[in-house]
Amino acid sequence: MSDEEQYRMPHTAVARSVSTLLNAGSQEIVRRWLERMTERVTLDDQIIFPGDELLDHVPLLIEGMARALLSLEPVTVDTPVVMKARELGKLRFDQGFSAHQILWEYQLLGSVMLSYLEERERLPEGPSGQKVMRRLHDGLLAVQRATMEEFLDHYERTIHEREDRLRSFNHALSHELRTEIGAVIGAARMLREPFVLQAEDQREKFLSMVLDNAERMEHLVQNLLELSRLDGDSRRHKNVLLTHAAAEAARHLREFADSRGVVVRIAEDLPALEVSAAVVELALTNLIANGIKYHDQDKPAGERYVEIRPGTTDEPGCAVVEVADNGRGIAEEDREHLFDRFFRAETADGVEGTGLGLYLVRTALRNVGGEAWPSFPESGETVFCFSLPARRHGEGRGPDADAGEDAGQPSTVEGGGGSEGQ
Repeated sequence: MSDEEQYRMPHTAVARSVSTLLNAGSQEIVRRWLERMTERVTLDDQIIFPGDELLDHVPLLIEGMARALLSLEPVTVDTPVVMKARELGKLRFDQGFSAHQILWEYQLLGSVMLSYLEERERLPEGPSGQKVMRRLHDGLLAVQRATMEEFLDHYERTIHEREDRLRSFNHALSHELRTEIGAVIGAARMLREPFVLQAEDQREKFLSMVLDNAERMEHLVQNLLELSRLDGDSRRHKNVLLTHAAAEAARHLREFADSRGVVVRIAEDLPALEVSAAVVELALTNLIANGIKYHDQDKPAGERYVEIRPGTTDEPGCAVVEVADNGRGIAEEDREHLFDRFFRAETADGVEGTGLGLYLVRTALRNVGGEAWPSFPESGETVFCFSLPARRHGEGRGPDADAGEDAGQPSTVEGGGGSEGQ
């Protein structure tokens, strides 16, 4: 007897009864599932299923499995329930769940469904009941597999992207370090030449070359160390208040700004958001340093500025920051290449730099789900914007959160320390 013929036997009545009950109770089953999950994870229900749309579609997983009990066809990749399961897989990837957590999540769902049937004395028994339960179990495995496959597809894609970025970064860093090391070695050898040793101005020239190139190497290595600490999992990042990160970046660049007559301003209306300390300080340090380096020499000292201010976004859980300056600007033909590795705009003439600063900024931000882009408003400012995941101060603070909100945060800081951006 074929499987189809077997399924047409009397246990179809049992299957119909169970299917009807699961359909009617899908909302209740999901509510219990959600309660069980929030008991075991640190995320609240609005994060596990953010928004009504996702909460509304989750019961469709239950209803889809209920319909599968009445079908002679197996649950396949093109059935609606599998498509919904894939949506859940993408959501869980975006939230930073692990594969083990997804397996555990479906184990909980199966347990809740069985408890629900048992409470209503509808748990099938006997040979017919076993076949119904086997089919329900197969349906649960099918949606679990769909969720896992979608999750793993995104996970593998992310791993490949990170590997590509790492290879690209290593190539860029190796090239740049070789250049700087070559310059240091060449200048150091010149310091042994008698005509250099006998002329103070020549000694100072080559000593400056050694120090300048060594400092650039130190900056490159520091950027590498910062990026190596970023693993894309925002739950593992040290978080600080955005205002604290901005004040720290400005403090580091105080002397650099003072020496060029540039005022670094921090807007008083920066939101009370917690952000990744390493990512934001890396981004702000590079962007502020660029604004200082490419100041407009035709403007009097003190009228040159770099300003950190809030940007606008409609995306929840996201912060946008702008770093604006009234410097020399960027030619239109150079704008699309600003974040390219080693690219330096025509306005960079006479300004020391590596062409890696903006590339590193975008790499770091993308590694945590953020982005960076330029803006050129009619005011004539040059504005670099970046977005990244953030949360309101006090929401879900973990033990690693920084207590930096108590640090002094001046609304205007003149200057800072010598890090290079571009």
